[in-house]
This record gives sequence, C-alpha cells and structure tokens, in this order.
Amino acid sequence: MLIKTIKEKLNSTDIGNLYKKVGYNSSKKFIKTLNKLKSTNSTYAWIYSANYDLVYNSKDFLTKLFDVLDINESLVDDEINKVREYYEEKEKFRNSYIFVNTYFRRKNEPIFPLAFCEKYRNISLYRREDLLFKSNGKLRKNVEKVSESKATIFIKNKELISKIL
Repeated sequence: MLIKTIKEKLNSTDIGNLYKKVGYNSSKKFIKTLNKLKSTNSTYAWIYSANYDLVYNSKDFLTKLFDVLDINESLVDDEINKVREYYEEKEKFRNSYIFVNTYFRRKNEPIFPLAFCEKYRNISLYRREDLLFKSNGKLRKNVEKVSESKATIFIKNKELISKIL
C-alpha cells in the first residue's frame, strides 16, 4: 500500500530536482535506486532487499523519500511496524523443519530411489506463508497437512523411480 502511495506521489513531482532534496549528488544513483523501489511489490520486499547505494540503505532511503514527498508519518510508522511484525513472525520458523522418517529397510532393493527422494524428507517451514500468525492448534493442523502431503509425494516418487530403475 505504501509503495503505491509513493508511486502516485512520484508521478506528480519533478524527479529532476528530487534527487538533491533526498540527499544524492548524482541523479543516476537516485534514479537507479528509485527504479528498484518502483519494481518491488511490497514494503517488506523493499526493506529486506539489502539495497545499499553508498548513500542510503533501503530503510533509510524509504524514510528520507517519505519526508521529501510529505507522506503522513503515522501511515509510514504503521506500515513499518507491520513489516517488522511480519519479519519477526517469519523468523520464528527460520530453522524449523519436518523430517519425514520413512523407516526404509533395504531388502534386495537398490538404494537409488531413496537417494533421489531425499529432498522430500526435510520439509522447511521457513517459506510457508500459511503458518504465519496462527494459534498453536491451527499451526499443528497446518503442519500435519504439510507433512501428509509431502509424505505422499515422497512415496509416489519413490515408487516411480524404483520402476524406472
């Protein structure tokens, strides 16, 4: 929402003098950073993109641009707090994963099907949007659904690969 507001304000302002107001000496660096900002879809993606152009990092560039474009501070603070809460919630799942134990016992079977399906055994929970901001009960149900669907994929792929080999 905030990125849309910035894009609307930028359409009505003169970019030629804006780079000096923001604090850049070169218009090329400013335009390059501004184009990166315009290409992002959300405030979260921009703040955590690790952009640094030798003048501002992504968050400082955004706050300076808000000051220059006279965007409401409460709107900006609310958006940045939402981004911070989202990031903190996402970081809770950083090193979390589900390990699918297959109890594989080798009885005259090649081990290659198991090796090909190894990537399905560790299920990362870090990039799962459906787990964020859930209570413990709903979180357990979602994790069970994820593990069941991945386990069936593992079993299907193991059967397919064993038929090929």
